[in-house]
Amino acid sequence: MVARAPGSKYSLVQLRQMVAEDPALQNLDDQAKMQLKDELRRHRAEKGMSVRATNAAATRDVHATVDRIIRDVRD
Repeated sequence: MVARAPGSKYSLVQLRQMVAEDPALQNLDDQAKMQLKDELRRHRAEKGMSVRATNAAATRDVHATVDRIIRDVRD
């Protein structure tokens, strides 16, 4: 795969191709499939709750929110 720009996303076709070409994802047993599905569910739940991967990301989010509130109050 070609390197992507920061913030860009893979298309569904690209994701499917990567999975099909990855030997580690071939011939998974039921337990491995369930583990991958559980990890995906956990990731989606955290993303839905706005949980940040790092404290730095959470800090940037708070600063951006406070800056926006201050601008709104001033205007």
